[in-house]
Amino acid sequence: MSVAVRVAETDAEREEWRAVRLVVEPGERTAPVEELRERDRRTPGRAYLLADVDGELAGSGFSGRSDLGHAGLMILVLPERRGRGAGSALLEALLGNAIAQGYARAGVHVDGADERSLAFARRHDFDEVDRQVEMVRVLDGQVPGPRPFDGAFFYLALPLRVARESRAFRPDAIVAESAYSALGAFGGRALAESRPAVVVVRPDRPEWLRNGPPGGRAAR
Repeated sequence: MSVAVRVAETDAEREEWRAVRLVVEPGERTAPVEELRERDRRTPGRAYLLADVDGELAGSGFSGRSDLGHAGLMILVLPERRGRGAGSALLEALLGNAIAQGYARAGVHVDGADERSLAFARRHDFDEVDRQVEMVRVLDGQVPGPRPFDGAFFYLALPLRVARESRAFRPDAIVAESAYSALGAFGGRALAESRPAVVVVRPDRPEWLRNGPPGGRAAR
């Protein structure tokens, strides 16, 4: 079994590069060749690679500048060609290109649910530094309304050490140095959850000790 990596230079080779991505990531937008050429003109140093296994197209690779300033790599291998060395060969070539471009670091985006890709990245000495969360809203059909919020219990003027220890018996507690910062955190919690939140603060508004904070009730 032989693996060969080549540069996708011609329009036909760029179409091969696009074809791999359309198969592996059908839900992602893949730019047409003309747009890829325009991006190359705006940002020199981008590399598009193809990998062949025994003379048949197996995968594609990309290297360019990431939003964080290091080399951003993308490696895609057709499902029926995986486990034959195409991914490793593409990675080696892309890393070489990144070094030639003067980059000191390189990163890849991996689906957190894709255990095979995670294992591949770890096997090649990549360390996880961040996770992204995708939030989706329904656009057709009935959109559910906001969940009701049941209110909050406020514990005021507790010593900070005691306030922090409250999480031992109420993990949902918000601990804040001041009433204003507590209200900010409480507002975000109210939008996200329906269960009561426990807000423990050392108040910067002494009158709250007598009357309780606005929108809540003094439980203690």
